[in-house]
Amino acid sequence: MQSNPNITIAQIALYLDIPKRTIENNVKKLKDKHIIERLGADKNGIWRGVE
Repeated sequence: MQSNPNITIAQIALYLDIPKRTIENNVKKLKDKHIIERLGADKNGIWRGVE
């Protein structure tokens, strides 16, 4: 996400060869802890680390 903020959850799952649902669960945990956030829409938004 840091090197490619435009990456999607599906792309991460494919790259890491793990289930998409696993990525979704982990991203949700990071969002709940205010570590990352998604700016914009699902298809054309970007990921950003919260400071």
